[in-house]
Amino acid sequence: MPDLAALFARQAAASAHAQFVYEVAAGRVVFVNAAGRALLHGNPDEVNAALPALLARLHPDDRPRLVEYWTQWSEGSMRDEVEFRLCRPDALDQWFCLTPFHERDADGAVWLVGALRDVSVTKRYQANADLFNSRKNATLEILSHDLSGAFIMVQQIAQFLGEEVTAPANPQVTEMLDILENTSRDSVKMIR
Repeated sequence: MPDLAALFARQAAASAHAQFVYEVAAGRVVFVNAAGRALLHGNPDEVNAALPALLARLHPDDRPRLVEYWTQWSEGSMRDEVEFRLCRPDALDQWFCLTPFHERDADGAVWLVGALRDVSVTKRYQANADLFNSRKNATLEILSHDLSGAFIMVQQIAQFLGEEVTAPANPQVTEMLDILENTSRDSVKMIR
């Protein structure tokens, strides 16, 4: 059987996602893989020195939820993934998904292990799709309102002419007015 610790260490080193191990009692990161460089914009060996600057980049709207999450994670009661944003100088927020793991060793030390995936592209795509859908829905609502108004008008004219024409010269006129009225009524129902 292969050395599992070495196998997992190689996997973490090769991963495109930032992976880290945090020792709660010492209040320090004891491991971060090479992918952590992109997150930290620097050297993963200096992660503890860079940690305050990284935490300062947390989006203000996400901070209260992350404080609660951190407390639960430190106690071992949080296992769900969480998404959060980091502010960037170019004004585009960077979205991450954190997959947590909590471990208490035989000596009672608490270790928080996490993997961070950058989900910014997915979030921007979803925001763009939501914006497109809201514009589409607003346009369809305006069109349906205007179109149903026109069909209601045609329906009312057909009803009026049907009541006013008592003996048309052509018997098809009454039939055509009925078809026009029914088609307009059905069109209004379909639009609504």
